[in-house]
Amino acid sequence: MSRTVKRVGLGWVIAVAAVACVAVASFVATAGAAGGSGPRPPALTEAQRTCLSSKGIEKPSGRPTQAQREAFEAAAKACGITLPQGRPGPRLTDEERACLSSKGIEKPAGKPTAAQRAAFEAAAKECGITLPPRP
Repeated sequence: MSRTVKRVGLGWVIAVAAVACVAVASFVATAGAAGGSGPRPPALTEAQRTCLSSKGIEKPSGRPTQAQREAFEAAAKACGITLPQGRPGPRLTDEERACLSSKGIEKPAGKPTAAQRAAFEAAAKECGITLPPRP
């Protein structure tokens, strides 16, 4: 092969590699800006963080307790922060979670099976939890 053909071939390889790098970087930037794997609430501004901090709100080290959730919601309201709407229906309290756990109910890794759903519904009834109607 002549030197010219090798240089042109190498030039194309470099050009294709550069285009691929730009495409990957663009995809990563777009995925990161769009939230990646799903919708996420917008990040808090520095002013919102300061306001929450002045109300005594700190990020919990693990899963927040019912009291921490209620305090956060009240502080967010006082700071004028609109919180994203979660799943429809009421959230379980810590006591309700403990009752379900004592009945052997754990959150399934994926979509619950019919047997898991039936066990959950039976345990919820025993725990006095009123479930919303299923669509």
